[in-house]
Amino acid sequence: MPAGWQRKRLSDLGVWRGGGTPSKSTPEYWVPTGIPWVSPKDMKSVRVVDTEDHISREALAKSAAKIIPPNSVLYVVRSGILRRILPVSILTVEGAVNQDLRAFTPSAQIEPEYVYYYSVGENRRILRDCMKDGTTVESLDVPSLQTIQIPFPPLPEQRRIVAKIEELFTQVDAGVQALERAKVLLKQYRQSLLKSAFSGKVTEKWRQENRDKIEPASLLLERIREERKKKMGKRYKELPTLDTSSLPELPEGWAWARFTDIFDCRLGKMLDQAKNLGTLHPYLGNINVRWHSFDLIELKEIRLQSEEIENVSAVSGDLIICEGGEPGRCAVWEKSHTIVIQKALHRARPLAGIISHLYAWQLELDSSTHRLARLFTGTTIKHLPGEKLFEYLVRVPPKEEQAFLCDTLDTHMADVEGLGGLVAKVDASAEPLRQSILTRAFKGKLVPASESERKHG
Repeated sequence: MPAGWQRKRLSDLGVWRGGGTPSKSTPEYWVPTGIPWVSPKDMKSVRVVDTEDHISREALAKSAAKIIPPNSVLYVVRSGILRRILPVSILTVEGAVNQDLRAFTPSAQIEPEYVYYYSVGENRRILRDCMKDGTTVESLDVPSLQTIQIPFPPLPEQRRIVAKIEELFTQVDAGVQALERAKVLLKQYRQSLLKSAFSGKVTEKWRQENRDKIEPASLLLERIREERKKKMGKRYKELPTLDTSSLPELPEGWAWARFTDIFDCRLGKMLDQAKNLGTLHPYLGNINVRWHSFDLIELKEIRLQSEEIENVSAVSGDLIICEGGEPGRCAVWEKSHTIVIQKALHRARPLAGIISHLYAWQLELDSSTHRLARLFTGTTIKHLPGEKLFEYLVRVPPKEEQAFLCDTLDTHMADVEGLGGLVAKVDASAEPLRQSILTRAFKGKLVPASESERKHG
């Protein structure tokens, strides 16, 4: 404890008050511009200046609610939110509180902001030491809360501590706001890059330099069509020619195609414990597919018979697309081993001359611009079923340009994701930095005390 500081119970430094809820069945108790009535939903910032609900003077007289003076520190003492955090705020106006809150009105010896910041800094310890056991709804033991011991420096030093905390927090907040702007700019740059890529601007110079060396996409598509026709034999059905008159004009050598013209698509295995037989195999579900990556931690398992495995497994190079959840979210499977997929996923296997990664980028673009959403079915829960994937039209560059464009996008996106990771890392350090400031403050290490305070504290 620094020289001149003491340790005192909150109950020795002010007055504690509770509250209540006036009858909801009496309309005249609830008025638009009456006494601010604070409930946990109002405690979302440092200071409560107004509330969603207001009560009348009559409600105050005929309920457990009572007037709480301004500059009182409010604590939520009963709420499910106490599983995670103890909400604390300063009431800046005269008001009232409901029964789930307690109000501490500091005496002239202690600053309300000092009590507030101490309570924020010691949030986890207060929850640990004051939480009741065996209650239906998470609750604090109020007597334990009221008798918390708090470091107690002289009043002028309290004020300097509060001023320094708020100065430093303002700087941290400014940094966080700058990071939020950086996130927005990175997202905008990513979308701009994808738009440029699939309008042909990214490869415009390359296309001019290699004009005589590349085969038009129309020939690639025709070759894929002939190979598929030969493979399927009598089962092959000729599709009608695409009407592209209403679609944007593409760069020279590019072509529009149905997604299913360039990928063989099928859904994965239906989950049915009663019907699924065979040995257990780990599988990818919707939740495991992120944009351009997979979360492979703790994969679930499904029973499969040996003859089923090939039809519901992905191999390296397959594009895995979410059918539900966030329809269209996708990633390319690049592992050397196969992986089973469940029915909530499409397995899109690229045909000769098609690079899966490029169409994963294209799906991201069309998802962000809501072009893909036009194909979704369902109202509350959206889906991208196989018949709608058939209707999805994609831009197909020549084979050589696909490779160059994919390499270019991979390089630029790696830079974007690197910057995004750095921003996220710095952003994640903001809360520990605030905690460090509070810890130093209440150990007397944030601001120096004057000599008179040390002698007469």
